[in-house]
Amino acid sequence: MNVDEIFKKASYNFIKERQTNPFYRWGQACWNTAEDFVKTKGSQKLKNAFEKLRGSDTDCFYNDDATQRFYEALKVLEGEKMNNKKVYISGPITCNKEHYKEEFEKAKKFLESKGYDVINPAEDDYTEEVKNAGIEDIWSQEAWLWYIKRDMDIVSKCDAIYMLLNFEKSHGAIVEKATAERAGLDVWYEAEKEKVPECK
Repeated sequence: MNVDEIFKKASYNFIKERQTNPFYRWGQACWNTAEDFVKTKGSQKLKNAFEKLRGSDTDCFYNDDATQRFYEALKVLEGEKMNNKKVYISGPITCNKEHYKEEFEKAKKFLESKGYDVINPAEDDYTEEVKNAGIEDIWSQEAWLWYIKRDMDIVSKCDAIYMLLNFEKSHGAIVEKATAERAGLDVWYEAEKEKVPECK
C-alpha cells in the first residue's frame, strides 16, 4: 500500500462509516487507515515516528494542526521502504459465491505474513467500483466483463499472481493467469503454497 492507496482506502472507510455514524470525520478516516497500515506493515522505526506525529488525543483528528501532522506522517510513510512486491489473488468467484470472500481473505493473510502487498479483488471496496460505474447487478455478464477488463490491468502491474484452489473452474482466473504469464509475473499456487518465498 502506498500513500495514494491509503487515501483511496480512507475514502472508502469514510463513506462506509458515515452511513452509520454521522459524526465520523474525514481526518479520523485518514488517520485510522494509515495507522492500520503502520501497525501491520511498518517497521518499529516507522511505528515510533508515526505515533509521535499522530499524538494521543483523538480530538486532534479535527483541527488544522492535525491535518498538517497527517501530511507529515504521510511523508514518513512515503520515505519508508514501501515498495514491497505486489501479489494479485486470483480464483473462482462467480461459481463460488458462498465462500469466495473467506477464501480470498485467508490467502491475503497468508501472503501478508510473507511480507507482500496484496491485491484482493474480493474486498468490498473493489466490488463497489462496479456499482460506481453504473452497473447495479454485480453478478451480471456486463459486470463480469467490466471486472475482467479492470483486473487484467491491475494484474499486469503486479509482481506475482497467487492462484487459489480450483482456479481452473473460473474463466476469469484463467484469463488473469494468462495475463500474468504474458507480463512475466511469478505465478504461485495455493496448492503449492510452501513454495511461496518470503518477500525480500
